[in-house]
Amino acid sequence: MDVINYTVVDEHGLVRSYGQTAEPQLLSPPAGGRVLAGVAPLTVNAWWEQGSQTFQLIPPAPSTRHTFDPVAKVWALVLTLADLRAEQLDAVNAAFERASQALTEGYPASERLTWPIQQAEALTWAADPAAQTPYLDGLAAARGIEPGELRQKTLDNVQAWMAASQQLIGRRQQLRDAIAAAATEDDIRAITWEGDA
Repeated sequence: MDVINYTVVDEHGLVRSYGQTAEPQLLSPPAGGRVLAGVAPLTVNAWWEQGSQTFQLIPPAPSTRHTFDPVAKVWALVLTLADLRAEQLDAVNAAFERASQALTEGYPASERLTWPIQQAEALTWAADPAAQTPYLDGLAAARGIEPGELRQKTLDNVQAWMAASQQLIGRRQQLRDAIAAAATEDDIRAITWEGDA
């Protein structure tokens, strides 16, 4: 009896096994699959291209999170709910950062470094009009305006920033909590910075 090459493919044409046999008719293919007598692939990482009657190699997986789609014959990214949550939280955090940066747009970094001092003095002055505000007084002198005027301008800016930032921070925290509680992929993907507040 002559020994011939054979390949067993599944219902999608993916190679499941191959070798040599004298009796290929005795081989049992998986349900929907078949035995290809007289042909052998170079590897099991291939599929039988019916139209061209040739084997096509399956390329290596791009990552451990990819799985091979036997119908489309491509690697597909498979994300767990934890992966999706992390991905969606990253998107929310990035949107939060963009919105937060809009609050400080136009101010040089070195000036922003002085804001905690200005904020502390302005809030202290708001609580006690007799409180000392040496930094703000020095700014007022450099600008050529009255210290009381600068204190009030600074307090107005501090209060406006606090009102705006608390809305942004509260929104980010709300979305973070919603992402953590979401139970399905669709629910997670529906939670975005641009979505309903």
